Amino acid sequence: MRYETQRKESEILKLKNQKNKEANTRIILIGALIMGFSITLFIFFWSRQKRINDRQKNNILKNENQLKIRQVENIKLEKQLKEQELFYQTLKKVNVEQINKSIKEKLVPFTTCLRRKKDQEEFSKVLKEITNILNLSLSTVDQRRHNIRKKLGLSGDQNLVSFLITI
Repeated sequence: MRYETQRKESEILKLKNQKNKEANTRIILIGALIMGFSITLFIFFWSRQKRINDRQKNNILKNENQLKIRQVENIKLEKQLKEQELFYQTLKKVNVEQINKSIKEKLVPFTTCLRRKKDQEEFSKVLKEITNILNLSLSTVDQRRHNIRKKLGLSGDQNLVSFLITI
């Protein structure tokens, strides 16, 4: 009987040890699951925050680029405005009405194209500006200038603008 009691006690101890091992294993598994879940959440929120920060940085860079583009456009517009102001100041200096009246009275009638060309020369436009404004080639503008000089009886080296102003 004693033997049986010892055997039962040893079996009880074995069962207790086995239950303790199973409980410890469960605790370890639960802890590992909790740690894995925690690490997964950490990685998820970290990557999410990184994407948000990257978007914000990209938006800041885009806004800075747009600001720089607008500044450059403003500088160009200011430059164009200054050029236009200079042009209009030049127009004020030249008495356009007086020149047109004297030309109509003293010169032969011009064709429409020649009249446009003459008007451009009155305001001292350089050849390239005239070609850009009239959307013509350099050779066409030269030919029209030559025709005006020919109708006025001027030689090729005389300044057409100076002649028109003195009339």
